[in-house]
Formats: sequence, C-alpha cells, structure tokens
Amino acid sequence: MVNYSNCHFIKSPIHLENQKFGRRPGQSIKISPKLAQNGMVEVIGLDFLSSHYHALAAIQRLLTATNYKGNTKGVVLSRESNSFQFEGWIPRIRFTKTEFLEAYGVKRYKTSRNKYEFSGKEAETALEALYHLGHQPFLIVATRTRWTNGTQIVDRYQTLSPIIRIYEGWEGLTDEENIDIDLTPFNSPSTRKHKGFVVEPCPILVDQIESYFVIKPANVYQEIKMRFPNASKYAYTFIDWVITAAAKKRRKLTKDNSWPENLFLNVNVKSLAYILRMNRYICTRNWKKIELAIDKCIEIAIQLGWLSRRKRIEFLDSSKLSKKEILYLNKERFEEITKKSKEQMEQLEQESIN
Repeated sequence: MVNYSNCHFIKSPIHLENQKFGRRPGQSIKISPKLAQNGMVEVIGLDFLSSHYHALAAIQRLLTATNYKGNTKGVVLSRESNSFQFEGWIPRIRFTKTEFLEAYGVKRYKTSRNKYEFSGKEAETALEALYHLGHQPFLIVATRTRWTNGTQIVDRYQTLSPIIRIYEGWEGLTDEENIDIDLTPFNSPSTRKHKGFVVEPCPILVDQIESYFVIKPANVYQEIKMRFPNASKYAYTFIDWVITAAAKKRRKLTKDNSWPENLFLNVNVKSLAYILRMNRYICTRNWKKIELAIDKCIEIAIQLGWLSRRKRIEFLDSSKLSKKEILYLNKERFEEITKKSKEQMEQLEQESIN
C-alpha cells in the first residue's frame, strides 16, 4: 500500500527529535491535573528503548515515502481542536503488517516449508514497539519562537499523549479467533485475517516538517543493530543527538546546504549524561560508568562514520574539576546524506504532483 522501496532517507521534525533528549535537573515537574491525576510525571519527552526507535523510524519512513501527505484520508486541525496548538494537515497512512515489519527491519528466515518468513520473536518485538507508541502516554513539552511587533515571544505547549493513533481491523473471524486476538494479539493464527493498519501521527510528528527538520538514513537504527547488536539505548539516543545538534549548528552557520569545515560539537560530560537519560547512573553519582557508557557511544558513532574524532578536555567549573567532549563531525557523511536525500525528496515531490 506504501511504495517505500526507494525511500532511503527519512525526514523528522526537530521538535520531535528534541523530545528524545533528557534535560537538567531531571526531576519530576508539576503539570495540569488534566494531564495526570496526581499532577506529577517522572519523565519529560520520549524515553525510548531501542525497539521503540526502530518502530518510530518505520512509521517515519512510510510517512516520508508519501511526502508526508499520507495515502488515505487525513484530517485538518485547528489550534483550538488539539492540545498541541497545531494548525494544519495531519496525514494518515495505511499499510499492511508486512510493510511495517519490513520497514522496521525484521529479518526473514528460510523455514522448513522452504519459504522465507519473518522471525516470530523479532516480529513480536516490532509489533509490541508499535503498540507502545500508540498506547503509551508521553509528556510532550515543546516551544516555538516567533516575532510580534519586533519582539521575540515564545509559544509553549505541553500535553500527555501517545505519539501515534493506531486503527486496525480483522475480517471473517470465528468466535475462537476473536478471543485468541485478545489473548495473543501479536502471534495469533488469526493475524492472517488482519486487514492492515491506519496510523495517524500526533502533531509533533509533522509540525514544521517542511522548514525545521533533520534528515537521516532510513536504516540509521538498523545499522546500529547490525554492527553493534548489544548496543545500549544510549547509543541510539546519542546518534540522534549528534544528527540533531549538527543540523541545528549548521542552520546557524550557513543558509545553504553546505557543511562548514571542521564542524564540531562541544558538550559537558555531565550535560551529555542528562541528554542521554542516564538517570540511574546520575542518581548514584556513578561518574565512572557514565564516562564508560559515553565512551562506547562515541566509539560507535566514529565507527559508523558520524564522527571523525573526539577530544576530552578537563576544566575548572565553579572550582570543581569538570570534563567536556569536543566531537568532530564527519563532514563527508553529512554531505553525502544532504546530497542524496535532496535527490530523493525532489523525486517524491514530483511523484506526489503526478
């Protein structure tokens, strides 16, 4: 239902990417009782496991393949009709279970029946991750700046919401099969009668998608899993942070698609620990484990070609010895992505017109 075979890069709004990163001081915050009965939420944003990254990337690949126009009837939202204060078009995408599993990266294996079929365990993990995105409420806090009468002002919104809405259906079920779905929704035999999904993204997945976004390979997380199967969730968050921080810095330095020479990111080690949501290490002040985990993240980023090198510097901060990372971006990798993704986006735009 979605032709994504030529979609090798995905677009993601920076507003969405920002939700993946932790922030200091990492404490609970009070929010409106309308958002949570006890008025407290422990995590702000998207605290993902690696499987959730894969599932979200699969949805974004399917959305990108339709140039964020969808392939079934979407909806138009007014600012008054949603807690995101979003105004505009929300696309919907219809796809089969097979299309999702392929976009997720689930492997097929040759069975005793001489057929290539999806791994049952991997497929179950992928579908569980999809359902997590559609059922788990996330506290999303975002800001948008604008100018009014020469003065910069900030619009802020926050809401407790899943990041996608999932519709699905089955046809021709027996009573036994209907009950079976309630018991084992991912692996029941009746899934052969599954008629597919329709997914509606929440506004933050499409907000300013044409003007404030990052581009990344569609297989960005599959590459991590293939090369480093035991990589922690911190590695996934770190790669996303590098891509997002690089895009933000380039936007400040240049107005075209070029990447400046010797572009680097400068980040305090403690701040990076918060960004990567290393809360259990931070709470116990286990800085040795934090540095080891960060070292591994940087090593993975270098081997995957996102960074060319790094430098750790010690300095005094309020009379205390602190450390920061200087992370040098691999210009060639980012330039290649920019060039090839531009060609893809132009092709998708042309196809949507035709």
